[in-house]
Amino acid sequence: MKRRAVGLLAMAWLGFGLVGCSEKKPQTPAKASEPAAAAKTADAPEPVAESASLATPVDAKPAGPPVPAADQRLCFQCSGTGQMMCHHTGCSYGFVECPGPCLKRSSKWEHAVVEGYPADQLWHVIPLPRGVQYVSQAHIGEVFVVRNGQVDRLGKCKVCNGTGHLPCPTCGGKAKVTCDLCEGRKVIPAAWKTNDNPVLNRQPDLLRLKDGRVFLGKRSDLGERAFIRTRDGQFITVGKDDFAEPAAQ
Repeated sequence: MKRRAVGLLAMAWLGFGLVGCSEKKPQTPAKASEPAAAAKTADAPEPVAESASLATPVDAKPAGPPVPAADQRLCFQCSGTGQMMCHHTGCSYGFVECPGPCLKRSSKWEHAVVEGYPADQLWHVIPLPRGVQYVSQAHIGEVFVVRNGQVDRLGKCKVCNGTGHLPCPTCGGKAKVTCDLCEGRKVIPAAWKTNDNPVLNRQPDLLRLKDGRVFLGKRSDLGERAFIRTRDGQFITVGKDDFAEPAAQ
């Protein structure tokens, strides 16, 4: 009986149906097509045939990479496409997380036993003076605040309009940008190498090792060892004397 009372108290504090927002709503039955839309009228004009000179061939294929000249080679960074994946910090498939106050995918989510819902469902738990408020992932992009000991649901975030994300400021939602090696030309001089080319050599955080490896990142020394934190967040451990150039003072 005591456990049942605790369950009822927890449900009483769930408030304004937030937990229930994840339940499926009945689908509206599909309506029969209108008679006017179901069939075209007999006197409808026939579509004008496209000129053969303007029509796209059925078997047309997208253009492949260009054929390099004798003193050129296909760009090895973009494989001759002229584009590369966007490396803007936080960009995922062309979108970045909303900087506003709404719930996001990266918010804290945890499993909780909530009556009437699957045990593997994730919830955002908002602590209250006399209980907690469970909010499901169906409310990502919405804003919640605690006022006078109760959760106040403010609705969709005004920054992202309730999506929880925004188009990446670098790629604009395309997830790709112009290749910074060939600058979109798809070809580069044949003399350029992956570890030795003008674009790489002018990078301010270039770290070159004696074995020919190069990294873009920051170096920190500790005793006889050195640690490299690359731009993409990887950590590389090498010897302090493995660098082709001494550390900048």
